[in-house]
Amino acid sequence: MLEPFLKKYGNTNFASGVLKIAAARGNKELNSGPQDYGNKVLYGGPVMDFDCRNELLKKNVLTNGRMWGDDYHEYSLRWSPDRIILLVDGVEWARVEPAVSGLAGRLPRSCNHVPRMLLAGGTRIAPFDD
Repeated sequence: MLEPFLKKYGNTNFASGVLKIAAARGNKELNSGPQDYGNKVLYGGPVMDFDCRNELLKKNVLTNGRMWGDDYHEYSLRWSPDRIILLVDGVEWARVEPAVSGLAGRLPRSCNHVPRMLLAGGTRIAPFDD
């Protein structure tokens, strides 16, 4: 995970954001009801609120019977004022772009810990402009 040094949008509840480049759980079989959380599921993306930490996360599910832990991979990101792109082995697998009102506009209003007033003073990709 990448975390800002200055935290100009706040220190608590991921108010200044963190970027999860890639994460996969170790279990081959890990389900909660119909939801699969096993090692064939790769997660990544921006986190801006602890309670809503999954709202902007993207998933990449392997369907070839392999697991993410079966091989070595190169995980990377492209981070620009207009978007955050996640790549695995050089191939884009996730893209997050801000709404017209900014990245915070992609979160539901129920995400109470997002410092919307502070973010409005930043760029469209805030809080990832620190």
